[in-house]
Amino acid sequence: MLCSLARNFPPFVENFLEQSQRLSRRFREETVTDLLIGGLITAGAGSIIVELPNEPDTGADMEWNFVNADDRTFFRLLLQAKRAHAVESDWRKHQYKELFHKTASKTQLQVNVLCDTARNSPLATYPLYIFYN
Repeated sequence: MLCSLARNFPPFVENFLEQSQRLSRRFREETVTDLLIGGLITAGAGSIIVELPNEPDTGADMEWNFVNADDRTFFRLLLQAKRAHAVESDWRKHQYKELFHKTASKTQLQVNVLCDTARNSPLATYPLYIFYN
């Protein structure tokens, strides 16, 4: 089921975001993230635990914990989602406007908070960006 989600979700997102242009509605990255979380919870069948960390503190929109129940090992991904914004209908002119987003305190780049959180964790933790386009 997880492989099916991995194959089908990217074209779904592409179509979903394309429809938002025709509807004159800007679906935000949170909308796509919510859809992805729902799919992961369903497809993961308990081997993937999804958390929603405090983004200003961690730099992450979501946390995925991959669990091996047989030997009780796991690793954690901290993910920051970014959505491409259309400048024109030409996909080559889309851009990610929030790559250099600063935290709520406006003192640190979000990417630095994300990487520092992963680096300072006592658990096997990896920071990633997930791009919706």
